[in-house]
Amino acid sequence: MVRPPLAACVRRRIQVAGRSFQSNDTLCSEVVLAHKAAKPLRVLVVDDSHEFVQTALRRLGSYAGLEVVGCASAGQEALDLVETLRPDLVLMDLAMPGMNGLEATRRIKAMATPPRVVILTLYDDPAYREAAVGVRADGFVTKAEWSQQMPAALVDLFGDRLADAPSVGAPPGTTI
Repeated sequence: MVRPPLAACVRRRIQVAGRSFQSNDTLCSEVVLAHKAAKPLRVLVVDDSHEFVQTALRRLGSYAGLEVVGCASAGQEALDLVETLRPDLVLMDLAMPGMNGLEATRRIKAMATPPRVVILTLYDDPAYREAAVGVRADGFVTKAEWSQQMPAALVDLFGDRLADAPSVGAPPGTTI
């Protein structure tokens, strides 16, 4: 049997994500899985409103399990950052100058391995919701209710990966 190429896992006690493991052949895969599960959810925030971006950064940045890896203020900038940063989730404003969020989402979803995209908007309009579904957005959240809706949206999209992560809409120490 070929052993996994994980040198840290050979006959010693190791610690990954705050958990201690006694390494042997059967625990190597458990250690690797625990390490992968501890990897934070990488988020890209795309919005032309500086105030909303600052609010989102404060809220998202204060919780374990989420890491804001970048911000963009236009659709083309979002496309460029998705290719370089490889986020797990893009929070995409619907209305932006230049390329709007729907077109940016359509192009992101056409990529070989696209991230999840949640459309954010001021307008809770059925036509916008339908358009978001048409470009294969993974979610639709109004800005007025985003702090209440995002925890459920994150759990729907990422499930077990966030099981131990504090909620976006709750005080630190609370789980989603």
